[in-house]
Amino acid sequence: MPIYDTPVGVCHLDRYAPDETEKAVARLGELVGIRELVRPGMKVTIKPNLLMKRRPEETTTTHPEVVRGVIRLLRSLGVEAQNITIADSPGGLYTHAALSGIYTATGMRAVAAEEGVLLNDDYTSTELACPSPVRCHTFPIIRPVAEADLVISVCKLKTHCMTGLSGGVKNLFGTIPGLTKPDYHWR
Repeated sequence: MPIYDTPVGVCHLDRYAPDETEKAVARLGELVGIRELVRPGMKVTIKPNLLMKRRPEETTTTHPEVVRGVIRLLRSLGVEAQNITIADSPGGLYTHAALSGIYTATGMRAVAAEEGVLLNDDYTSTELACPSPVRCHTFPIIRPVAEADLVISVCKLKTHCMTGLSGGVKNLFGTIPGLTKPDYHWR
């Protein structure tokens, strides 16, 4: 799975009304060339920012309506619901107990059930080699990301105490399992 030349898109919404959000996500799909990236039968992991057990109105995590928009866009392009997984390794432990409450509070459990997609329930990871490494030659990556044909990072633009700005690249930190992240923050 190449991670270079990755298309990025940004769209502003004043509110997360379902119709407006779905249209904005479709527009973002056009901007990043989603039709060239997606093909029927592929396994897609949607990687939202689910930092902690917070409700959508607390604006800490990716809003569930944005994730719903991505799911609907993928399905309109022929990706079957059972091949779409919502996955993240938020701050803290990467366990069923920790993620269960986060999935519920953030609204991801409801969106997954309503749209017929999967919530990650595999809390293992695998080592992936880094092409052209400078310092780290491998990284532990959560399995639903490592095994996906396509990963769609649906970040939350916000500030961050350790990195200043939390954006698309920072969201991918949630592919590192559990408590391994603080060590990488420090580095």
